[in-house]
Amino acid sequence: MDDNSRWRCAKRTNFTIVKGVNVSTIGLAVGFCDNFTLRSLYPNLTCKTVAESQQILPFISFMLGHLEQYLDVADFAQPIKFNLKSYSFKLSMQYKFAEFSVGLNSALLQDSPLYTNYDEKNVSYVSVKLN
Repeated sequence: MDDNSRWRCAKRTNFTIVKGVNVSTIGLAVGFCDNFTLRSLYPNLTCKTVAESQQILPFISFMLGHLEQYLDVADFAQPIKFNLKSYSFKLSMQYKFAEFSVGLNSALLQDSPLYTNYDEKNVSYVSVKLN
């Protein structure tokens, strides 16, 4: 049985995707607790010391979630489907890099393979992949 009172979720919900030449990336850094920031979110809590934090670090996980889109070619009326996807990362004193690819996909759907202009739909969807 999990004790949900142990989980602390960031209140930040907006992140900026930085677009490069052919790459979109999301950067995120996890650092040691800062009392000023913690008290602004949870006024009754205080941070552990760095030494205490280092001792419990192997038991802490960071979870990153996103809403995934995918194409269902069997459903012409609603071809874009959604799925909640999450990734869990164990924290450590070492730097850890996880690379995600963010892509914009498009598809031209036809309701009938016999008639090219019968009923067409041009759809776009975003895919995210952990490399």
